[in-house]
Amino acid sequence: MSLTFAVSHNIGEISLPDPSAGCLSRNDLRELAAILTELDQNGDVQAIVLLGGEEDFCKGIELAEFADDSLLPDLSDVLQSAFLALAERDKPIFAAVRGQASGFGLTLLCHAEYVVAERSALFAAPFVGLGLVPEAGSTSLLPDRIGELHAFRLLCLGEQYSAEEAQRFGMVSKLTDEDANEHARNMARRFAKQPAGAQRATRALLADRQLPMAPRIRSEILESWNQLALGGSRHLLRRLVRRNTRAHNPRAVA
Repeated sequence: MSLTFAVSHNIGEISLPDPSAGCLSRNDLRELAAILTELDQNGDVQAIVLLGGEEDFCKGIELAEFADDSLLPDLSDVLQSAFLALAERDKPIFAAVRGQASGFGLTLLCHAEYVVAERSALFAAPFVGLGLVPEAGSTSLLPDRIGELHAFRLLCLGEQYSAEEAQRFGMVSKLTDEDANEHARNMARRFAKQPAGAQRATRALLADRQLPMAPRIRSEILESWNQLALGGSRHLLRRLVRRNTRAHNPRAVA
């Protein structure tokens, strides 16, 4: 079973192959890079939902892909394409985790802006134990997200984290007792309903962590003024003010 994707109501949805049929092949990774690029360039798509298999999210890349020395240069190119497609896309990813997320199944989550996990989910990164080095920029992204000490346990000691630990450390946005897939879809729809320009500006400021405080404050104000100047935000605020006035509450809350 290969990757599948669909676009509906401003949401692009990617379903990874079910791990019960095997781990990801280089062809799967090649396809993932192409799909991510296509969705990112689709002007109608505001967010991407990433789903795994029925029982497990993703158990990584097939080890046999690393076994043939003559094919390693091609695999290197494929890996780089897939990882850069994740790192350089503009549209946010809402990932839903059921069961096990290990290897690439974990490192690709480092690129997701929102991760919902069912309480039975497990997270592992067994790279070093296999004689490999963690991938997809995770040696930088994971310490930034969960802290260097927790990243060391995961990446260097090969410890496995429960869903509760992953949320406590900052790897998971939300735990759910319901269907993680539907939760991710709902969050993506919620995101897509908000003004796209304000979303892009806010995400750009969140990504630029090196920007000092004074220029950051000026940039936040400038971006709000830019959105008002475009008209859409101004019309939205006016509707809210009129609604509050009709409700005998003339004060709009920012």
